Amino acid sequence: MRKPTGHAIVFVVLSLPFSALAADTQRLEDARKQLSAAVERIRQDPPSNADLDAAHEAVEALKVIIDGGAELEASDLEYAKAALAARKELRTQRDYVDQRRANVKIFDARRAIDTALKELAEASAKVKAKDPVPGAPEFAAVRDVAARVKKVADDSRQFGKQDAKFASYLGGADDQVAKALLQTDERETGLAVDKQRASLEEARAALKTAAGAIGKDATDDQFKEADKAMAELNKRLDAGKELEVKSKPYAGEAGKVRAEQAATKKKLDEQWTATGLARLKGEIEPQFKDLQAAAKPLRGKPSTEQLAEAKTAAIVVRGLVEKFAAEAQRSQAFGQYVEQVKRTLVEVETLLEQKSLTAAQLDVGIAQRTIEKKSPTPTDEQFAELATALSVLEKTLATVHKQEPSMAKSVGEAEWVLREAKKIQERRRLEVDVELQMKKVEDARKIAGDAMNQLGPPTFGHDQVKQAEAAVKLIGTMLDEGTALKEQDKNYNWYDGEVRKRIAELNDKIGAKKVQLAAREAGQALADAITTAKAKLDVAKAPEGKDSDLEAAIAAVEAVDKRLTEQADLEKKDGQYAKAAEKGRNEGFKLVDVLELTKLQRELRKKTGEALMLATAATEAGAGMKDLRKRKGEYEKALGLYRSCQSEGTQLVKMLPALVKLPVLAEGKLQTPREVMDQCGTRATAAEQLMKDVAPLIKFEDGPKKSYEAGKKLLDAKKEKEALAQYNECIATGIILKNNYPAMADQSFDVAGGQKTLSQIIDVCVEKRKALMGGK
Repeated sequence: MRKPTGHAIVFVVLSLPFSALAADTQRLEDARKQLSAAVERIRQDPPSNADLDAAHEAVEALKVIIDGGAELEASDLEYAKAALAARKELRTQRDYVDQRRANVKIFDARRAIDTALKELAEASAKVKAKDPVPGAPEFAAVRDVAARVKKVADDSRQFGKQDAKFASYLGGADDQVAKALLQTDERETGLAVDKQRASLEEARAALKTAAGAIGKDATDDQFKEADKAMAELNKRLDAGKELEVKSKPYAGEAGKVRAEQAATKKKLDEQWTATGLARLKGEIEPQFKDLQAAAKPLRGKPSTEQLAEAKTAAIVVRGLVEKFAAEAQRSQAFGQYVEQVKRTLVEVETLLEQKSLTAAQLDVGIAQRTIEKKSPTPTDEQFAELATALSVLEKTLATVHKQEPSMAKSVGEAEWVLREAKKIQERRRLEVDVELQMKKVEDARKIAGDAMNQLGPPTFGHDQVKQAEAAVKLIGTMLDEGTALKEQDKNYNWYDGEVRKRIAELNDKIGAKKVQLAAREAGQALADAITTAKAKLDVAKAPEGKDSDLEAAIAAVEAVDKRLTEQADLEKKDGQYAKAAEKGRNEGFKLVDVLELTKLQRELRKKTGEALMLATAATEAGAGMKDLRKRKGEYEKALGLYRSCQSEGTQLVKMLPALVKLPVLAEGKLQTPREVMDQCGTRATAAEQLMKDVAPLIKFEDGPKKSYEAGKKLLDAKKEKEALAQYNECIATGIILKNNYPAMADQSFDVAGGQKTLSQIIDVCVEKRKALMGGK
């Protein structure tokens, strides 16, 4: 793509929306206003640090906006004018802000530095006023205050460029800090030198006393005391080495002490050689001769006792050599004698070590040959014996004089034996581990094979399947125990892979057997469900069958369908079950047909025979009730059942004519639906009559009887007006009832505790009304 020219760039800028230029111009004006406001705040004396920092930030913010809109200056005249004014304002205001910030910062810095310099002078005075020990808090206080002065000065050093006097002031502060630190260091060093000088003098005096006590008859204790004093002087000289760098006078004094110490040591060594050599040689010589005598048999075939004697002699002489090591360094003559003894000692120790190496190698060889045998398989104890023998050989090698030329051959042979035996141990350990691991796996495979054989007979069950699964899982468990061997042995890795393939095959076989077992059980369960459904239907179809029997039959038929649905996938996996399922499905269709017929039969029996018996029971119950309304309710119930028996029974027979011969149990005997429906019709007529008979009796109770008894009670209570109303009601309802039902006129009823006919009740009510109305 070609880079656009300058004119193209200008065109793009000029094509910017007016709103964008206006926004940039507004941002520029806002930044100028903010700067002006910030500058105005710092004109007061003294300005706060927060206002100074805000003014500095406003300067930087205006600069960022001016720089960001530089490209717009070439495209918009008004913006260019605003930017030019802003640049002039930025230059003027920035100088003012920087100067104000510098003045305030310088003032604050001077005040902080003056305070710190005062503290520095006070701390320095305390160091000069007394003799503190080196490292005392007074010295640390001077250094802490000096560091604080230096930090404040460094933080404000940038403002020295704007104020030459402040720069000179900072230089003076630096000089005062340097002077204080130098004086403090010199003071502390001087005190330390004085203390160290006294310490050296004390040690020199002790050495001089100890060395002066040694004469011709000096004892070992006296020499030890002198050595102790010499060591203490050395220790104190070493402790003052840092002061030698800081103080030349002390360095000279320390050099003189070292020269005196060397001369004293030389004198002590000469004195010890003159007095102690014969005595020390006399202590070592007898043991040395025993060692020489014990060394002779070692060059042949020494006995066990001779080896033990040589070892003991070497141990004794080695102890004496180490005991008098310091004396050997002090005396050249005694040192030469000790070297002669050590040569013989090393020779004896070397011979003993060669014998030890040979014995250790022999033990390794015996243990190694044991584990190399293929049969019987080496045991863990035998491997442990080899490991112990190797450890003994390795430790023996670690203690011998390998640097001795005479040991080179023996050490080389032992190292080779150790190296090769470890390789054989590692190889045989792996071979035996693989062999034992494969045996465990094969044992598990045999168990699995026996378990799989139990699945052969057609009568195998869940127990046999579980045993087979557990046995196959055991093979995997055994293989997992040998996982580490797969990386160590390629053959075992291949074996592991092959056995895992066999595991997969066995699991597939078990899966097929599980399908076979599931199919067998599902087929039997389906057959049992069909048998159960048939039995339940037979019970429900019987004349004595109840709703609960029908519900049980419905559930049984649904159970057949549910089993078929739940085991639908099994039909795809097992052909035998697929055939059984197809047969069961056909049986299920038949069961559904029988069930539907049974439902209709049950419904017809309920609507006819059971309805007849329920209606008859309601009629009999109503006849025995004194409460006329409840009696009427039972009669209404009976009438409804009789009519339902006729209508719904007829409808069901029309729906399925085959039901016309269905035996229906009614009133203890089997009848046809038509016979039962005829009885319902006859009894419905009788029930209607009973309804008609009870209706006027209810009207009598609600009318004249009720009003008569109420009027009597009110009259007894002297409530004549209310009693009159009741007697009027009695007369009206009584006359209407008598006219509608003439036969009731002379019928006797229980009224107000006595027997009266309807006509008598009306007459009494008429008399009572006349009496209450004054004979009218």
